[in-house]
Amino acid sequence: MVNNKPNNSNNPNNSNNLNNMNLEIGDEVYWNDPNREEDEGCSGYAFITGINGEIYSIKKHDGGEVEAFKDELT
Repeated sequence: MVNNKPNNSNNPNNSNNLNNMNLEIGDEVYWNDPNREEDEGCSGYAFITGINGEIYSIKKHDGGEVEAFKDELT
């Protein structure tokens, strides 16, 4: 039997998150802005540019740079 379902592993709405994965510099992630309701949201795709303990520095595709916790990344 062939599985014709699309692979949604990169979908930001996928229930699988990255908390159990090892993230590395250069990985592409989706940042879920925790203040999205206050400032109309800045969530979006980004690349990890640095890791300092539990803080991930990311550069969004729109050029913005943000520091985020791992649980904000999918």
